[in-house]
Amino acid sequence: MLTSRDAIGFPLAIGTSSTIGAEAPTILIGDGSYALLGHAMSALLSEGCQIFLAERGDVVLALACALRPAVIAIDIWFPDADGRDVLRDIKRDRRIRDIPVLLLSQRDYETDRLIAEELGAASYLPKAQLRLFTETVLSLVPTPRT
Repeated sequence: MLTSRDAIGFPLAIGTSSTIGAEAPTILIGDGSYALLGHAMSALLSEGCQIFLAERGDVVLALACALRPAVIAIDIWFPDADGRDVLRDIKRDRRIRDIPVLLLSQRDYETDRLIAEELGAASYLPKAQLRLFTETVLSLVPTPRT
């Protein structure tokens, strides 16, 4: 059962942005430590994104199915799961497998980048490069068809 300790069941903020368009993209962030992502989340909010947070792998999967976000950003490590397993589960689920996933890690190893790619991640970002987080997430937001 999901509780408020597991996830925030409402957006942190809702807004619109001229850089993204009238529809505010929903971004699901799964990470056990939001301290590192605070500035990056603020930047996404200023771009008009809706952000949902999850601290456990099973909550990421539940919210992904319920919300169908534009982008999912997940850490490679959760208290209850390996982020690579969460990524595998996302890519196996026909309801959410087409959502771009950004895999985050404390490590900056080429092998981790290759594994992320092999598992179907749209991108891989070491947390040491979080200054690129907002830019990377926004680049993964699908553009609306006209």
